[in-house]
Amino acid sequence: MTWISENLTIGECDAIGARVDHNLELTHGCSLDERVSVWDQTPCIFLQDCKCQVYLVRPLVCRAWHSTDKEQCRKAFSSRVSGAEIDNTPYRNYVLGVVRDELARLRPWPKGGVLPLPEAMALLISAKATSDGKLTA
Repeated sequence: MTWISENLTIGECDAIGARVDHNLELTHGCSLDERVSVWDQTPCIFLQDCKCQVYLVRPLVCRAWHSTDKEQCRKAFSSRVSGAEIDNTPYRNYVLGVVRDELARLRPWPKGGVLPLPEAMALLISAKATSDGKLTA
């Protein structure tokens, strides 16, 4: 939240809050299928005039969501089917693998094992980098 408050105006922050409230109002307690039925009324809260307001610090889920096939994206988005898929596995796995590898470099896992992704994400969120680039809890 710090980046948002330091880089967006009060009006932009208020608009994001209003979009959060609107999306929650439409989707609270709904199943995935019900949420898909209102997809056109619940755009990403960070989109303003078709541009991501937090692109430089966008969430990992956004960084991992890619497709090089515009038509595949259009069909999946327009279908309004909760199970519609876009093949982004290679890109998502690459991004998540890079995150895991970098975390392993910064704070090695015991016995040279691979840091499980949930633990890696929790570590990243709660850790602080020291001056030598190592992570501390």
